[in-house]
Amino acid sequence: MAKLDRRRINFVKSLPIDVREQVLYYFLKEGFSTRKIEQLIDTLNEEDGWQA
Repeated sequence: MAKLDRRRINFVKSLPIDVREQVLYYFLKEGFSTRKIEQLIDTLNEEDGWQA
């Protein structure tokens, strides 16, 4: 697995379960874009851009 992919996987694993639930809800149920989800959930902000 590429180093970049591993970093992203570790980032997701480090998120609290309630944040992961919010992302899934907004994406699957509400149909929000990943950029919109990042605006709604501050925890997702990272130095290199959107992570949702």
